[in-house]
Amino acid sequence: MRSQPQLKKRVMRIFHQSFAITYALLGISLVVSVIGVGNTLLMLLVERKEEFRLMRAMGFSFNDIRKMLLLEALWMSLTGTLLGLVLGTGVGWIIVHVINRQAFGWTILWSWPGRTILLLALALLVVSTLASLLPSLILGRRNGLNRGTPNE
Repeated sequence: MRSQPQLKKRVMRIFHQSFAITYALLGISLVVSVIGVGNTLLMLLVERKEEFRLMRAMGFSFNDIRKMLLLEALWMSLTGTLLGLVLGTGVGWIIVHVINRQAFGWTILWSWPGRTILLLALALLVVSTLASLLPSLILGRRNGLNRGTPNE
């Protein structure tokens, strides 16, 4: 026989162990998504190289273009983060209040860990915005956008 606290402790340990693979998969998916964001931004920048050359001819410095690209990446990251928060919260609520009740006949206490979600959202914004730095450096080196003055 086990006491209630011992049983709860054991159940929670088993529960966390069963989700260890989920956490590993989450880490892998984050790495893949950062690579995907960087690759997508690189492809977008390659397609826009003539636009950037025109901007250089108009007097924009490479740093001006890089700032513009960072702001674009920040805007895309912010939009994706907000959509993810809204849709993820909606899916979570549906799972807890609809699917669990229909499939299992019970539900669990709904909890929205705002502080954790906010910290993860901020980290996501920073990482996905910084993911635009490497593509802009690659584009600048490949196409000579960062050399000399705009009129050269």
